[in-house]
This record gives sequence, structure tokens and C-alpha cells, in this order.
Amino acid sequence: MAAALAEHFGTQAEFTLPRGGIFMRVTFPDAVDTTRLAQAALAEGVEINPGAEWSADPQTGRHRARLCFGSATKQEIRDGIARLVDICHRETGIPARSANVER
Repeated sequence: MAAALAEHFGTQAEFTLPRGGIFMRVTFPDAVDTTRLAQAALAEGVEINPGAEWSADPQTGRHRARLCFGSATKQEIRDGIARLVDICHRETGIPARSANVER
């Protein structure tokens, strides 16, 4: 998941490798409202947990998301991140470049 995020989102998604658990926490630029992104992604079969739902301060969590890697295969994760980047770009214009290709 980390490799796919780095490839597709580049510097537009900040994350640290989890030390345990089944989620990777990701922070997006301020222009990305993860509640809206989650709705658009779910409509296309990609599920993310928007930060406003699990953060102590929903406003601070507005640009954050949890991505689950607990039950998906590596290929499903790669495909899901590739779809998520397309959805995010369509909804917010971010990222402007993905996998070294101008969008």
C-alpha cells in the first residue's frame, strides 16, 4: 500500500508505515475533504474511512483517511489505490501528476 500511495499520490499524500494494526493513516492536502472523497469512492467500489469519523477533532480529521490493508490482496490494494487516485483527481484536482504522468 505504501508503494502504491507513493507512486500514485507522490507528495500529495503523507503517511507513515504502521507499526501494527490493519490501517494506514493518510493525510491529504487541505483541498481534499475525505468525507466527500469517501462518498465518491464508495460509489465506484473503493472504501476509505474518512478522518472526520474517527478523529477526536472532526475538523482536523477532514483531510485524513484510514485505508485498510487487512483483508485485501496486494493486487487489490494496488488496483484500489490506482482507482482512488483517479477519483481524487476527478473530485479535487489532486494530484496533478500521478505515476510521473501529468493529469
